[in-house]
Amino acid sequence: REKELRLSPEYQKRYEEAERQETTSWLVVTEQLQKQVITEFKLDDDMDVALFFLRCATDIYPELMQYKYPILIKPAAEELDTTTTTTTESEPTTTTTTVIA
Repeated sequence: REKELRLSPEYQKRYEEAERQETTSWLVVTEQLQKQVITEFKLDDDMDVALFFLRCATDIYPELMQYKYPILIKPAAEELDTTTTTTTESEPTTTTTTVIA
């Protein structure tokens, strides 16, 4: 359900709006989304505990990694037609992403 909401037009718009503002970020939107999922599944008796387990699920149950997905946020218009290469020290791989309008 979290993935479905993250990719929905409503939440993509919220992510975009949050990144345009100086007072908030995508992290705030993600927390709202996660709280919505927890509430929908009626697990909100102790929201802090529920958020902890939602966020740490793959650490507790590594087999869930097969369901993990990247965070997708539509780029702003000025970010289109760019290529970005990122290399991380922890993993010696290079990822190249090209966004096409």
